Amino acid sequence: MQISLITHGPVNVPSYFMSTTAFYLWWEQYKQAELVLNSTFPTKTTDIVRQAKRVVTSDATCAVQSAASFISSLSFVQNNLFREISVPRCLPTVPWLKLKPSAWMMLSRALWLADCSNNSDNTESYKQAEQRAQQAADLLIGYALCDSKIVLIGHAFFNAMIAKELRKKGWTGPLWTDSRNWGCTTYRYSKVFAGKSLEYKVGFTPS
Repeated sequence: MQISLITHGPVNVPSYFMSTTAFYLWWEQYKQAELVLNSTFPTKTTDIVRQAKRVVTSDATCAVQSAASFISSLSFVQNNLFREISVPRCLPTVPWLKLKPSAWMMLSRALWLADCSNNSDNTESYKQAEQRAQQAADLLIGYALCDSKIVLIGHAFFNAMIAKELRKKGWTGPLWTDSRNWGCTTYRYSKVFAGKSLEYKVGFTPS
């Protein structure tokens, strides 16, 4: 069985040095942004999608459009369970400090992981995100039991959390996921063929 985690394609949002306030506005634009047209697909990623028996995406515009770029028909499953973790409003407000969005993103993730966010904006906590990643991994495993080869087109940070849960469950694959746009990281499970059962928890039977 095989589960491949793909990061969505590049989105059409500007990248420049900005303040904390501007970064939060940028993030809201990013969540709604559409895919950059005529993006180049890596051969590895294209081959993995073509081989998949089922393609799943988050319900974000960039993920859905990424899947549609690979698949001629809309024959894929959308689920907000796979959405990206939001950015907490915990960054320091320093008027003269301006950074690129990627730098602000790294800083905000580090503060979030260190539990330094005050949760004033009801941002998902690390524990809540970890529980969601467990549910997402279990759902993907359920699909894999039915269809063998599964692709998830999702988001860099949450894909990494799903990968961590897959490894906990005995799936083999890289320690770090490919977080680049169109990056693909594959995990496999072969113990079931050696007579070892695969346990997972899903509240319904995948269809």
